[in-house]
Amino acid sequence: MSEACGDGICLAYFKHCDTSASFISCDYFYSQPGDYQNSEVTISYSSVAGQAAAESSISVLVGRGWKTAQIPLRSFEIVSQRSKPPICDRKQPQAVCWLSEQTPQR
Repeated sequence: MSEACGDGICLAYFKHCDTSASFISCDYFYSQPGDYQNSEVTISYSSVAGQAAAESSISVLVGRGWKTAQIPLRSFEIVSQRSKPPICDRKQPQAVCWLSEQTPQR
């Protein structure tokens, strides 16, 4: 898995995009350290330019204590060939499990 950070706060993420149709569909999974469940967003784009514009304007809000940060989707740079993130044991925080996998592909 990969990691994206903003203002010193990081999250583990997994990104997969399907370009086999007439549009681009990307799944973004993300989890902060300590999270036992990941969050998922799926967004479809009509073009590569549309994807770049949207990824620059859509952000994930993360927090640690009283500190918060926005991490734009453009920070999720590594795209996996897998269609889904690794399956983690429910007793283990998702971010820790994902970062221990470290099998992303560009």
